[in-house]
Amino acid sequence: MKKISVIGMGVSPVTAESLAELVCNWVKSANFGRYVVFANAHVLVTGNQAPDFSKVLEAADIVAPDGFPVAWMLRRLGSPNQSRVPGPDFMNLLFRRAEQLGISVFFYGSHNSTLDKLKLNLCRSFPGLNISGVYSPPFSAISSLENKKIIDHINSLGPGIIFVGLGCPKQEYWMFNNANKLNSVLLGVGAGFDFHAGTLRRAPEWMGRIGMEWIYRLVSEPKRLFFRYLVTNTVFVFKAAGQLFRRDSSH
Repeated sequence: MKKISVIGMGVSPVTAESLAELVCNWVKSANFGRYVVFANAHVLVTGNQAPDFSKVLEAADIVAPDGFPVAWMLRRLGSPNQSRVPGPDFMNLLFRRAEQLGISVFFYGSHNSTLDKLKLNLCRSFPGLNISGVYSPPFSAISSLENKKIIDHINSLGPGIIFVGLGCPKQEYWMFNNANKLNSVLLGVGAGFDFHAGTLRRAPEWMGRIGMEWIYRLVSEPKRLFFRYLVTNTVFVFKAAGQLFRRDSSH
């Protein structure tokens, strides 16, 4: 799928429904080695400023417009009906599809306590969903030998879809480095594990509709998210405005 450049980073003009269909088709046709990034302003600014991370985004099969500002830019740049595709919300849609199609899923990331709550909640909400396994990696660096053992273990369980919840940019780097070793489709969903486990609360739906969900999250986790939202969001606004100005000036 052709991507649209937003502040120099390619973003895929997908909807939640079209992405769910695409992921399931990849799994059903054993078209593995693919990974999906859910991109908000922070992700795109990070890619714009870090060449190594830019390569990770370029290599992604899909870079979905997670954030409201990113979806708004796509609407201005040629995808007029573009809506957000938030990772945590998309997980619900994909859980339902996987349950219906018999596609097994795996969860890589977070803490064991969160994974236990996540499994419990999913068993209640999606009783037919096949959870082939979960794994909470150590926070310290993993050797290549340890990583191979983890990859071999996941492949032995045969999940069609792997949800990766390591936070940005760690989860994107992990998918970039390991997607071609796994017989699965990978999706980096950030805090999605915590939302579905109930260890983090989502913003009210109305805040998400008007692009203010980031304020709710900033108030909930100020120390972790202050730089991300107040600094990188500001950088995104300036770079996006510059891109639109240059485009309009050239017409």
